[in-house]
Amino acid sequence: MKDRVFRDLKVPFEEYLKGMQKTEKEVLDSFKPQAENRTKSFLVLRNIQESEKILASPQEIEEETNKMLRHYKNEKMAGKDLDLERAKLYTEERIKEEKVFKLLESFAR
Repeated sequence: MKDRVFRDLKVPFEEYLKGMQKTEKEVLDSFKPQAENRTKSFLVLRNIQESEKILASPQEIEEETNKMLRHYKNEKMAGKDLDLERAKLYTEERIKEEKVFKLLESFAR
């Protein structure tokens, strides 16, 4: 967190704390409710994926990964800036999440 504050805000972490008029513990504690909600949401989505056997096909993963790669000027840049395996894993999870949301939307109709 300290590095991120410095990188994003260009101020030392101690100066950030002074400006916020909080201690490091208070700042960390303020993130707890959001972190708990995100974790619960992740676990619920993962449970639905597993119970409904929601998968992303290799073709879907390949197509979506290729869409992502098109944002790079050339494949060499993509290979240098992007870990292809991690991109595929990320893409697979996004596809499965999208399918879960579509399933949930179908129940709301």
